[in-house]
Amino acid sequence: MSVQLTLKSEEPENLRHTEHGATVRPEDLAYAAGFFDGEGCINITRFRWHCTETKRPGVYYKLRVMVTNTDLPVLEWCQRLWGGAILERKVKGNRRRSWSWDLYETDSARFLKDVLPYLKLKRPQADLALEYTRTNRRFGRNTRPPEYMAQRERFYQQMKAMKLPA
Repeated sequence: MSVQLTLKSEEPENLRHTEHGATVRPEDLAYAAGFFDGEGCINITRFRWHCTETKRPGVYYKLRVMVTNTDLPVLEWCQRLWGGAILERKVKGNRRRSWSWDLYETDSARFLKDVLPYLKLKRPQADLALEYTRTNRRFGRNTRPPEYMAQRERFYQQMKAMKLPA
């Protein structure tokens, strides 16, 4: 007769499903949060562009979550759970090969929601990023109201200020 041990975290009521459709244990979420706290970053990036149709300059903002590391398997594990893309980084000097796992907008928000209860260092940035995504709106081409764009700029500036040394 064989006895099968089940970890408490593997009992059905303790398993969670990521928004990407993967099943994870609480300790997986805690591990991902700790890994991200130490190796990752959260940005709201401002892009400037020139519209060829209206001949006017424009600005748009994007939420980005990124982790750069030399351990490709852990980044691939994160990608399986939350999506995103893995890009090989250019090797500089005598540094080791490294990769970055990048998430934008919706995928970023999904990841941050999943790991939020376990974040320590990046919790304030994650809270701001999730607030940014909750206020996201779709508009027609080149029709973003000035008050909406001012709000985007405030989020951008707040995130930037959180990254300045104390």
